[in-house]
Parts: sequence; C-alpha cells; structure tokens
Amino acid sequence: MKFRTFITTLVLFLTMFYTGLLLISIFMLSNQLDTAKQQGISEHYLIASSFSRDLTAVLSRNVSLDDSIEPLFDFYTEYYKQQDVFLEILKDGNVLYLTFAINASVPCLV
Repeated sequence: MKFRTFITTLVLFLTMFYTGLLLISIFMLSNQLDTAKQQGISEHYLIASSFSRDLTAVLSRNVSLDDSIEPLFDFYTEYYKQQDVFLEILKDGNVLYLTFAINASVPCLV
C-alpha cells in the first residue's frame, strides 16, 4: 500500500512539475514572439519613413522618380546588408526592386 501511494504521489508531482514547466515555456515563447514582432514593425516603420523622406528630398531637386529610386535603393541595400535586412519596393502589388532574387524575372540589386 505504501509503495502504491508513493508511485501515485510521484506521478502526480511529475505531472504537475512538467505541466508547470510547459506553461512557463509557452508564456515565455509567446512573450518573445510578441517582442520580436514589435521590433520588426518598428524597424519597418523606421526604414520606410527614412526612405520616403530621402526620396522626397531627392525628388525636390527636380530629378525624375525612375532616375532617383534605384541609386537610393542601392544605398539602403548596402547600409542594411550589414544587419542582414532584406528590402523590397512594391508598386501596385508588383515588386520593383529586391535585395535578393526570388525568381529570374525580378531584378536583384545585391
């Protein structure tokens, strides 16, 4: 009888212990994913607003959009390459420029 009580108590303890560890792990993973997502959104906003501001400054010098967007994109590509950040420019849902090639029909500016 004592052995059976011991085994039951041990199984109950191990079940509660590992359930607690699982719940703590799930909570920590969820928290880390939310933090990473917020950092990505913040970085995206920073890059997009900086690029927009620089493009507006270049266009105010009476330079055409087609002539100014590629050199500016090259500058941002070189700067963010060190941080392993990949950039792309979309127009009406179509990819204009990428920092890595998905297929052969999209120009790659690496």
